[in-house]
Amino acid sequence: MAVIKTTEIEDIIGLAHSTKRDDRIKTLLPMVQADLCEYLNNYFEDPVIYRDGDGNIEFVRGDTSAAVAADYITDTGAKFSSIGFSTEYGFDIMVRVGGPNAGIHHVVSLTSEGNKLTLDSTGALYNLDMDGAINYPGGCKISLVTWPKAIKPYVAQMIMHRIDRPKPSGAISERIDDYAITYVGGYSYPAETIEGLKKWRNAVLI
Repeated sequence: MAVIKTTEIEDIIGLAHSTKRDDRIKTLLPMVQADLCEYLNNYFEDPVIYRDGDGNIEFVRGDTSAAVAADYITDTGAKFSSIGFSTEYGFDIMVRVGGPNAGIHHVVSLTSEGNKLTLDSTGALYNLDMDGAINYPGGCKISLVTWPKAIKPYVAQMIMHRIDRPKPSGAISERIDDYAITYVGGYSYPAETIEGLKKWRNAVLI
């Protein structure tokens, strides 16, 4: 699943349910999640549940005008289910591959055969065939993302900050009286929140 649910954000912050706010949270969550992972240099990839891809992996772009609308990933060489992937509650995967398909994707279903991951997106993937002579992306690794539960309060704070305080441009950090903000991925977040995230931060090797 995503790093946090909409209802969890409202519960953590102590807000009543609001459909309008839910829509904003759903829009902002992927952006905040991307900022989070980039800042931490950490995509929370499970060290055990992963698939080192080869010529059997194929990425297929969904098309709303076609019979198959959702993006999906197939693996004819091994079953994702036998590796440990399960869609009992939905889950996220981290894709490390050459080309534009790299990054975190949310899986909504896994076929009974266990070799097809259907994503919650349409048109987000590019057609890439690991066994093809055209658009060959090189090596590939698909890992289960295991978000730590303790990170949820920080993500909730980041989301609500994005809702409540528009980003002033051209700043790196800013202090207003006792309130300080830090810019991560081009957007402002409470400095106290960013400080609390550092326990999950991996060193960036240059």
